[in-house]
Amino acid sequence: MLALAPSQVMLVAAHHGDLKAARESSGMRTAFVPRPFEYGAERPRDAANEATHDVVALDFADLATQLGC
Repeated sequence: MLALAPSQVMLVAAHHGDLKAARESSGMRTAFVPRPFEYGAERPRDAANEATHDVVALDFADLATQLGC
């Protein structure tokens, strides 16, 4: 639809499983942006798979900065 190769597209998500699927199934670049209170303030951040993503950002402003926007 966009006439772009998967490597020219980046999936931005807050769930490692979604990002892993995009990377492994189509070769998309990935960016992790956490939603720290998605499951309540008592649940710790899941940082276990962050090293596998192209970008790990604190929020969307940080993502934009890291992407040079």
